[in-house]
Amino acid sequence: MKKLRTALIGCGRISASYAFAFPRLTDISEFVCAIDIEEDRAKAFAAPLGAAYGTCLEDLLDKDIDAVHLCLPHYLHAPMAIRAMEAGMHVLTEKPVAVTLQDADKMKAASEKTGKKLGVIFQTRYEASVQQLRNMIRDGAFGRIISARSILTWSRPYSYYEGCDWKGTWDKEGGGVLIDQAIHSIDRVRFMLDSDVEWIDGSVHNYAHKFVRDVIIACLVKTLRFSAFRICHHGIDKRVLRRACQLFTDKS
Repeated sequence: MKKLRTALIGCGRISASYAFAFPRLTDISEFVCAIDIEEDRAKAFAAPLGAAYGTCLEDLLDKDIDAVHLCLPHYLHAPMAIRAMEAGMHVLTEKPVAVTLQDADKMKAASEKTGKKLGVIFQTRYEASVQQLRNMIRDGAFGRIISARSILTWSRPYSYYEGCDWKGTWDKEGGGVLIDQAIHSIDRVRFMLDSDVEWIDGSVHNYAHKFVRDVIIACLVKTLRFSAFRICHHGIDKRVLRRACQLFTDKS
């Protein structure tokens, strides 16, 4: 099987997880280039992997990239994903897919128009406990599920937001805890129950941080109801990227 030629755009905090995963995927993927607007960060990411580096998407255009990973501030997901797909690359972006539904629809349209695949990282689906619960629910181990609740009380200290011009902002992050951390709780519950949502009721509050909506209480209704509170850091493991590589390699 031809190895997937991959690149990464955005060498900030979350890129450390990719630096850990890429060397463990060399049987199916060849990491080619790292991109960041701060050249030193791109160079530092690329060096241990023996890869090239650059400062903009155009630096990838002559490198025959099959798929690019986006590790960018949320508001950049849509424009960068669309440009990458139009340039002939599959895209795997960190969550969320975009800041607005309208941007997400534009990304989907670009994928359909170009024939390039678009994926979004929701790595907690791959945790063994989540997979087991999904299978047990599907097999009827708990009978008919009429309600589910997810409550997490993880912490984000001020140091998480310091030195960052987009975390916790409406225009660049798209909100606070709900779009940044609790999004995983929403995804896990929906994934395990294999259920969509018909209507939503919720409220946002600010308790611990002056500038971030740090507590969310939400009720999403169809076959599920749950509340999500403050949630902490997430990572990504090589199983997620391996599955993504397999999906991108499948041309059918």
